[in-house]
Amino acid sequence: MSQPSAALPLVADGLGWNPGGTRVLGPLDLTVQRGELLVIVGPNGAGKTSLLRLLGGLLEPDTGTLRWGKLRGAGAERRRNRARQLVYLPQLSPLSIPLTVREFVRLGRYPHRDRWTLSATAQDHEITESALARLELLEMADRSMVSLSGGERQRVSLAAALAQGGAVWLLDEPTTYLDPRHQVEIASILQAVHRDGHTLVVTTHDLNLAAQLATRVVALEEGRILAQGAPRELLTEEQLETLFGVAFTVESSPQGLRIWPRAAEGARS
Repeated sequence: MSQPSAALPLVADGLGWNPGGTRVLGPLDLTVQRGELLVIVGPNGAGKTSLLRLLGGLLEPDTGTLRWGKLRGAGAERRRNRARQLVYLPQLSPLSIPLTVREFVRLGRYPHRDRWTLSATAQDHEITESALARLELLEMADRSMVSLSGGERQRVSLAAALAQGGAVWLLDEPTTYLDPRHQVEIASILQAVHRDGHTLVVTTHDLNLAAQLATRVVALEEGRILAQGAPRELLTEEQLETLFGVAFTVESSPQGLRIWPRAAEGARS
């Protein structure tokens, strides 16, 4: 698998999104540095998904500016260059995709094809097979996407992202709806991808996942950045209670942080 290309920072200045005149996000300033694993946390409705979609160019901001490094070209060519650099993964791939696993992963190569070339190249096939092998999907490569479980579909989406080869990955709640075994599996994959040199921006409700993965955590509240910092600085009992309105217990050890709502202590003991 080839290494990711050098990724310049994503820089948002005064970014805001106000559909129908209702403020959903911002204004906010945020810079994602090359090589970060940035995790965005916050309650429902805080604007996490909206921010991720803005960073990926899937939504147009109503205020402020957003820079994706030094992308060349304009219009369609600029969008194609952005697609080569940025990977966006929604919470779960749709169930109704009438493709095999191999075909779905191969779609990740689309931004790299010449605009006049519709068929996959030999390089596309080679990179697709490499991504399938990396995620241990070769045995199910000919299965229909419709037949897969949630955890399997997440692995396939990650394989498609590897095939795409973008240096910056934007992942929306990558462990939502997954059982604990698959949550651990996906977290391990994301850590490996980060070690390979990719820049990751991840939204999650799972505070323990944030503590495990993040080099920096951003806390969103009502569309604005409440606080940001390293996990041990930001994921404190006081800060989490302010953010979520619920008391938390945070245990710190050399292995990391463990976090749970205080109301659940009785069930835990």
